[in-house]
Amino acid sequence: MTRLQKERTYIREIADVIEFLAAQLKIITASIPKPRLKGDIGHEHFLFDNANERTFQVLMLVRIVSGLRATLILVWHNHVIEAGCLIRCIDEYIGNMVFVQDAFITGKQTAEHERLISDYFVETYPTVTERLRNPAGGGHLLRKQKMRAAEGRVLSASDPHSVVELVRAIDSAFDGFVHGSYSSVMNLYVGGGSREGFRVTGMPERLAEYRVALAQYVHRTLNMMGIVSLNVGLDSIAHNIRQRRIAFETAAAYMRPSSDAADASSLNMEDTPDAEM
Repeated sequence: MTRLQKERTYIREIADVIEFLAAQLKIITASIPKPRLKGDIGHEHFLFDNANERTFQVLMLVRIVSGLRATLILVWHNHVIEAGCLIRCIDEYIGNMVFVQDAFITGKQTAEHERLISDYFVETYPTVTERLRNPAGGGHLLRKQKMRAAEGRVLSASDPHSVVELVRAIDSAFDGFVHGSYSSVMNLYVGGGSREGFRVTGMPERLAEYRVALAQYVHRTLNMMGIVSLNVGLDSIAHNIRQRRIAFETAAAYMRPSSDAADASSLNMEDTPDAEM
């Protein structure tokens, strides 16, 4: 089995876990009140009545699981830089969830917590023109700093500072993908040989690296989905998620590639057909 074939096998294993997450999410979403169709004829939208922090966390899970499935497709087709953009989005959603969870754990809901929830559930669908006329406020940066601190408390009570620094580093790395930074574009360039140039058709030589990144965010999602399951009173679902997380932690798909696996030459550029997942 070639290195690429092994990576494909690992990605299929990750796909199975993502489908498990989607199945559990369906149960979780059924545990909260359904949204209602609101608005004038021709401008109807489904919205929640009396939405709260629990609803917010469930809706973040919806975006995360959808994002993981989209990232999986991009990684499968070797579009790893584009996958990095979605991973950055997923990281933001998980940070929002942890920020809200911090209020549950400490029992202290700050003005920033309240503002996050109230702003999120605003019942408007502005047009592009309206958004340009009334741009979003500048409070996101401050909230992001507080979200990092919250992740430090929730994820590592004994050493929150190290988690804060780690989250800051992750944000910085993936921000470049979203904004099209110079380094992210040059990551697409491969020199030498007949294939020299910008690799806009995908980079299989970096497949292992991004397969690991995807697996790590699947693991983080298992953690957060388990917490949300407990928050909404689904203890049995939380147990199932925990068991799947423990099993995933020992799976080859979750492990970092060895030095030879990470070697770009080990993924033959000629061995990169689009196979079905």
